[in-house]
Amino acid sequence: MPPIRDLVWMTDAAKKQGALSLITSAQNPLIAAWFDETIQVWQQFFEAENRSFPIESVPYLQPLDVKDRNVFLLEHYPLASRETKVMQHWKPKDMVAFVSMEDPLLQLFGGDNLIALMQKMGMAEHEVMEHSMISRSIRNAQEKLDKNVVHEYPTDAQEEWFKINLEKYPK
Repeated sequence: MPPIRDLVWMTDAAKKQGALSLITSAQNPLIAAWFDETIQVWQQFFEAENRSFPIESVPYLQPLDVKDRNVFLLEHYPLASRETKVMQHWKPKDMVAFVSMEDPLLQLFGGDNLIALMQKMGMAEHEVMEHSMISRSIRNAQEKLDKNVVHEYPTDAQEEWFKINLEKYPK
């Protein structure tokens, strides 16, 4: 699987604004999401910002769609195995995942505690973090979920996926 650079913001609102800035400045961006609800939410956000970008569904992308393009993932898939399987033959120019501490994956693994820590360190909501340790932590969280999900039930929304597929997820 090609390496994914994770850009992490404290809130979803900051993530959307930061992502919009990066997408707008990119040449030939490919914007993609795993869940239909994510696609709808982001399309509404882009419209509210008077922008229009096509958003593709990750499971339907083919290696040629991705080849030598700047790929922007609006979310991670909860399971590392599925993310790897879909992306294993991709050869993008660059691949960036937009993440917020409010995303269900990070909430499950202590996102609120990380927000408090970031605030104590003096970080502002709109500041972005990027580090290989963060990407590795996200991947570790996905791999933990892989071990806990015996049978995956597909859903149209990320939060719904967690509620249906994990008993531990707070309801």
